[in-house]
Amino acid sequence: MVVAEDGRVTRTDLFAVRILTREGRESAVAAAGYETDFGKIREIRAWLIQPSGKFTSYGNDSVIDEADLDDVYNESRVKRISARNEAEAGSVFGYMIVSESRPFFNQSMWYFQGIDPVLSSKLTLTLPAGWRARRSSLSRRSSAWCEGSI
Repeated sequence: MVVAEDGRVTRTDLFAVRILTREGRESAVAAAGYETDFGKIREIRAWLIQPSGKFTSYGNDSVIDEADLDDVYNESRVKRISARNEAEAGSVFGYMIVSESRPFFNQSMWYFQGIDPVLSSKLTLTLPAGWRARRSSLSRRSSAWCEGSI
């Protein structure tokens, strides 16, 4: 995550998952939400490696840009690439999403793990000269100022 002097945030998300079962095909989706007034998805790419070794790349021609169906009265949108139909047990699906936004609050949450086990999770924060970041946990047990890296 890179924060510019004007507060604009550029975020690059990388993700990869091995599909272990037929039901696991649901995980072969790249999706990123954004607000049309305050952000955009600059790039979204995905790839699928099937057990046979066949490699499929997904680019702009595979992107679906749709309204956020949870709320029709705002400017929330979602860009999505799905490889659900092509994925099979033993496949590896991955994606890269680059987004840009001007958040209302200079606050970001990072979940190091969701409902699925995670082998590696990392957050890198780059701030303008003179800016500082503070970390705090949701349990409120730890709160400390950080210099350099978090």
